[in-house]
Amino acid sequence: MGWRYATWSADHPLPIGRVERAPVGDRVNAGDVIAAGLMLATPTRLSGARRLGLERDDLDRVLRVPVGAEIPARTVIARTGRRFARAVTAPHDGRVLQITADGDLYLAPVVGRWVIRSTLDGSVTRSDDAVVTVEGSAWGLGGFAAYGPDAVGELLLAVDSPSGELSPGAGLRVVYDDGALVGGFATREDRPTVLCLIGFGAAALPRELFGPLKALAGSRAAIHTATARLFVFAPSDAIETATTAPSIAIAADYGGVRVVPADCAAAGEAEFASGVRADAVRCGDEVFPAANVRRVDEPR
Repeated sequence: MGWRYATWSADHPLPIGRVERAPVGDRVNAGDVIAAGLMLATPTRLSGARRLGLERDDLDRVLRVPVGAEIPARTVIARTGRRFARAVTAPHDGRVLQITADGDLYLAPVVGRWVIRSTLDGSVTRSDDAVVTVEGSAWGLGGFAAYGPDAVGELLLAVDSPSGELSPGAGLRVVYDDGALVGGFATREDRPTVLCLIGFGAAALPRELFGPLKALAGSRAAIHTATARLFVFAPSDAIETATTAPSIAIAADYGGVRVVPADCAAAGEAEFASGVRADAVRCGDEVFPAANVRRVDEPR
């Protein structure tokens, strides 16, 4: 779709291992942490009540740390007696997960941490173990696809025109090329965020998309990859949007896409270079398969 100022809703799925999350009704800004958690390895079962010579119901009164606490190795978890003391200590760093019905304890190593940040300024409308949803108003621009983690920051203009070429000085780094190696796993911080506005290949953004991007440069912005949408946090009258949008088509060499005139018209059935006959659209002096042409602001 083209640029539109509206009230949006963004879902933020949560990984397993939630520790805390924002409650429904909280006001948040894009970039605020709305959920955080730990990634845990296989837990270790520790003898608790039996080691201390206690009944299960008596274990709670001798605990030195509560269930859910994160502790270093050799921490005393529970202890009885003074002169002839008995104790349960942590064999490694970890988080105390639970106490079983027979009084044993589970301690799990912490192997990673994660945080989820809001991609909208607004209110939390849903908050549970599966997802945190935020609803708020912003300028929105939908893309064809998005990859990587959600991104929040400032909208910076790296080129002066839609056909400008990005240089390494713009802060670019290699994502894919012949020298890129495939091995191991990238961390969340290592993965780039990519929003494809009109498709892959060599193509200039239409002025209806690029003009507002240029005008909104310097504004706070976020990319919500689940919906392939760019949010820009600027006043509702910050830009003027076109009432009509151009169409785009797969180029004749199939190496990319191109913007075509807005006065495209149906041209009946035509035979193309591949020998395939299909419904066609005439855009200026060129004829394209109808399935390869779509408006920039067409819902998707």
